[in-house]
Amino acid sequence: MRILDLADRVTIQRNSQRSDELGVLLRAVLAAANPDGVFQDNVRPMFRGYERVERRRTIKKLSVALGIPREQMKAYLLAAGIVNAMD
Repeated sequence: MRILDLADRVTIQRNSQRSDELGVLLRAVLAAANPDGVFQDNVRPMFRGYERVERRRTIKKLSVALGIPREQMKAYLLAAGIVNAMD
């Protein structure tokens, strides 16, 4: 399962134009030779040291930004070892 295979291309292109940190992340993922590695390395700190409620919000934020259903985003992050089953 690869992040760009799951993502909606129109949504990710539109959100990559944002001027915030999420836009920077999406531009880096789109330009990377290894999009999964770049994505995972950059989202790991978003989950480290936060309560479960905040981690759940972050999963939802990422799923909306990439145009991926929340359940699929969580499954991707779980498979990558970034979140746990309770998130």
